[in-house]
Amino acid sequence: MKTTIQKLALLIAMLIAVLPAAAAIGDSFQYEGFSFRVIEEANNGEPGKVTVVGHSISGDITIPTQVPYSSDVYYVTEIDGYAFIRDNSITSVTLPNTVTKIGYAAFYNCASLKTVEFGTNLISIGDDAFYFCTSLSSLTFPSTLTSIGDRSFWGCSSLKSIDIPNSVTEVKTHAFTACSSLESVTISDRSVDNSMGTMIRGEMFMGCTSLKSLTINAKTILDENAIACGSLAILNINAETTIGKNAFAGCSFTSLTLPDYVTEIDEAAFSNCQLLMSANVDATTIGTRAFHFCTSMSSLEIGDNVSSIDEFAFKDCNQLEEVYSYNTNPPLIPSSNNAFSKETTSNATLYVPNGCRDKYAAAEGWKEFFNIVEMRESGIEGVDNENVDIRVVDGSIVIDGAAADAVVEVYDMTGKVIYRGSTAEIPSMPHGIYIVRIGGNSVKVAV
Repeated sequence: MKTTIQKLALLIAMLIAVLPAAAAIGDSFQYEGFSFRVIEEANNGEPGKVTVVGHSISGDITIPTQVPYSSDVYYVTEIDGYAFIRDNSITSVTLPNTVTKIGYAAFYNCASLKTVEFGTNLISIGDDAFYFCTSLSSLTFPSTLTSIGDRSFWGCSSLKSIDIPNSVTEVKTHAFTACSSLESVTISDRSVDNSMGTMIRGEMFMGCTSLKSLTINAKTILDENAIACGSLAILNINAETTIGKNAFAGCSFTSLTLPDYVTEIDEAAFSNCQLLMSANVDATTIGTRAFHFCTSMSSLEIGDNVSSIDEFAFKDCNQLEEVYSYNTNPPLIPSSNNAFSKETTSNATLYVPNGCRDKYAAAEGWKEFFNIVEMRESGIEGVDNENVDIRVVDGSIVIDGAAADAVVEVYDMTGKVIYRGSTAEIPSMPHGIYIVRIGGNSVKVAV
């Protein structure tokens, strides 16, 4: 009897020995040239999850959606930190739709990597993930992405353009620093529900010496020092935007239109933009030193949504010749605020809505202007000679009643001369806003 029991126990032990052991979290294994680690166990027929921790293949690589291990199936859901670090043998990577996370420095300094195809369910890209991938030339982010990490694409010097979906809630510091070939960036509206908006952290584009254009088509918050890119020359804002401290300081704009989508312009946001000649600002609040030392600015339009202007907002903008304020109630400038330099209040003409001259002449910060002129309803300033009429007809600017030898000058909103002569009609003008000057007087027209 004892012998029979012993034999049965031995048989059971042998059967157990040949059965595959259940996988545990932390187990590592290889499959088809990749190394994996279990991060979630399979359970009752439900697949587990693994992260890619290494590889032994080169060239164009495609990471599988799922892999077998210990009689179970595991979805590949992450790329582990350092998984492909400094691997110059890989030229392209295709990630499966199951991958939701790319870890810290996962593809750090993969100098030969040219393309990455992200899966459609990617949520986060970790810090330094693609740091100094100098051959990486294009990126298409999925609409599931919510976070782009610190320095994640630092030094990707072959990137030409970036489209960041509005699913992204945060782009962290230095994310695209030193992308020296980057020319354009768009924050795009992909109809994703993100009421918080996309937060752009500091110095995101520092060292992007080719960057010329930024377009904002979805709610965006630009943090302190967000852009830090002196080459940026074109800014298109088409959605709610908050502009933080020093966000665009030192950029190369020659003209700016900041519509009522802009809810706030913080301290020194556009300071030291020394090429800026004209600005149209309709943000609710214009912060301290917002346009300080914009030494080329000659024309400024302040929209009717502007309710307050903080101290030194336009300090040292000493070339200002024309300041247009459209609010029938003068925007609040606290006493002794010095929003405008004495050179501006002494030399520039302040144009205000029809019937509002007395309000501005009595208001703090505005009453310092020596020359305050009311606009006529159809333009910025009426022509004093009642016999002169300036109007737009079928895309042409028509001038009636002027002397035959009167000089007519037409300027665009950057101050560039578009026309100078004595003709009574300037035909086929491109759509836009123009200043028409005649006999020392001017009127603003829209074509």
